[in-house]
Amino acid sequence: MPSSWLVGRCGIYCGYCEIYRAYKDSPKLRAELAQSYGCSPGDIICSGCQMVHARGWRGDSKRGYNCKIRECLGEKGFKFCYECPAIKTCRLLIELASVYILFGVDLNTNLQIIRDGKIKEWLSEQDARWRCGNCAKPIILSQKIDYCHHCGRALNR
Repeated sequence: MPSSWLVGRCGIYCGYCEIYRAYKDSPKLRAELAQSYGCSPGDIICSGCQMVHARGWRGDSKRGYNCKIRECLGEKGFKFCYECPAIKTCRLLIELASVYILFGVDLNTNLQIIRDGKIKEWLSEQDARWRCGNCAKPIILSQKIDYCHHCGRALNR
């Protein structure tokens, strides 16, 4: 069972995040991403959205410590976007959701599942969904990388 630290505050599943996967799985992927982001491989670090306050990605202006959604939720005293009364009109969430829907990920549906307390089931489903069809190891959801970082097989998206 995946850790509850992988439940994104905005409805993403952190288990498919390229930063998280590189940190957990692959020195090669860490080096590749570090080059892409202009940082050192040691900077590619994240233990999941629920842990970003303790140890998380600092390398870009939109994720990890710099996540605007995390900042907004903290200011409002919420843990998840579904708790906010402005969820339907939130520019940050709408913008993020419009990117993820291109990959077949509906953040609003995910937030409803999380709100309904079905986190364990959702985590298990996400873990199963985001695995390579060839080697069965976890894969990443990335606009930059379209192959399994474990076995090299091309990912069909």
